[in-house]
Amino acid sequence: MGALFVIVLLHEYGHCFAARSVGGNAEEIILTPLGGLAMAYAPHDPWARFVTVIGGPLVNVAICAICGGILSITARMPRSIL
Repeated sequence: MGALFVIVLLHEYGHCFAARSVGGNAEEIILTPLGGLAMAYAPHDPWARFVTVIGGPLVNVAICAICGGILSITARMPRSIL
Protein backbone atom coordinates (compact mmCIF):
# COMPACT_ATOMS: atom_id res chain seq x y z
CA MET A 1 0.00 0.00 0.00
CA GLY A 2 2.89 2.33 0.78
CA ALA A 3 4.50 1.68 -2.60
CA LEU A 4 1.23 2.46 -4.38
CA PHE A 5 0.94 5.73 -2.43
CA VAL A 6 4.48 6.73 -3.44
CA ILE A 7 3.92 5.82 -7.10
CA VAL A 8 0.68 7.84 -7.30
CA LEU A 9 2.37 10.78 -5.57
CA LEU A 10 5.33 10.68 -7.98
CA HIS A 11 2.93 10.49 -10.93
CA GLU A 12 1.16 13.64 -9.75
CA TYR A 13 4.49 15.38 -9.11
CA GLY A 14 5.34 14.60 -12.75
CA HIS A 15 2.30 16.60 -13.87
CA CYS A 16 3.26 19.47 -11.55
CA PHE A 17 6.90 19.64 -12.63
CA ALA A 18 5.89 19.43 -16.29
CA ALA A 19 3.40 22.29 -15.87
CA ARG A 20 6.01 24.45 -14.18
CA SER A 21 8.59 23.64 -16.85
CA VAL A 22 6.37 25.20 -19.54
CA GLY A 23 5.51 28.29 -17.51
CA GLY A 24 2.37 27.01 -15.83
CA ASN A 25 1.39 26.75 -12.22
CA ALA A 26 0.86 23.79 -9.90
CA GLU A 27 0.29 24.33 -6.21
CA GLU A 28 -1.85 21.47 -4.94
CA ILE A 29 -1.98 17.67 -5.12
CA ILE A 30 -4.98 15.78 -3.76
CA LEU A 31 -4.55 12.10 -2.90
CA THR A 32 -7.61 9.92 -2.38
CA PRO A 33 -8.09 6.16 -1.98
CA LEU A 34 -8.98 6.02 -5.69
CA GLY A 35 -5.90 7.89 -6.92
CA GLY A 36 -4.59 11.41 -7.12
CA LEU A 37 -5.30 14.74 -8.72
CA ALA A 38 -2.74 17.43 -9.47
CA MET A 39 -4.06 20.96 -9.77
CA ALA A 40 -1.69 21.81 -12.63
CA TYR A 41 -2.48 24.76 -14.86
CA ALA A 42 -0.63 25.01 -18.15
CA PRO A 43 -0.59 28.07 -20.42
CA HIS A 44 -3.19 28.14 -23.21
CA ASP A 45 -0.87 26.54 -25.73
CA PRO A 46 -1.34 23.03 -27.18
CA TRP A 47 2.31 22.06 -26.64
CA ALA A 48 2.31 23.28 -23.03
CA ARG A 49 -0.84 21.32 -22.26
CA PHE A 50 0.57 18.20 -23.93
CA VAL A 51 3.75 18.42 -21.86
CA THR A 52 1.70 18.86 -18.68
CA VAL A 53 -0.51 15.87 -19.45
CA ILE A 54 2.34 13.56 -20.49
CA GLY A 55 4.50 14.43 -17.45
CA GLY A 56 2.72 11.96 -15.15
CA PRO A 57 2.87 8.90 -17.44
CA LEU A 58 6.54 9.62 -18.19
CA VAL A 59 7.25 9.29 -14.48
CA ASN A 60 5.52 5.89 -14.56
CA VAL A 61 7.69 4.84 -17.51
CA ALA A 62 10.80 5.89 -15.57
CA ILE A 63 9.64 3.94 -12.50
CA CYS A 64 9.05 0.85 -14.68
CA ALA A 65 12.50 1.19 -16.26
CA ILE A 66 14.18 1.50 -12.86
CA CYS A 67 12.26 -1.48 -11.44
CA GLY A 68 12.97 -3.53 -14.57
CA GLY A 69 16.67 -2.77 -14.28
CA ILE A 70 16.70 -3.79 -10.63
CA LEU A 71 14.84 -7.01 -11.43
CA SER A 72 17.19 -7.91 -14.29
CA ILE A 73 20.22 -7.35 -12.05
CA THR A 74 18.81 -9.40 -9.19
CA ALA A 75 17.68 -12.17 -11.54
CA ARG A 76 21.31 -12.72 -12.58
CA MET A 77 22.58 -12.98 -9.01
CA PRO A 78 23.35 -16.42 -7.65
CA ARG A 79 20.79 -17.77 -5.20
CA SER A 80 23.43 -17.98 -2.44
CA ILE A 81 23.73 -14.16 -2.30
CA LEU A 82 19.98 -13.63 -2.00
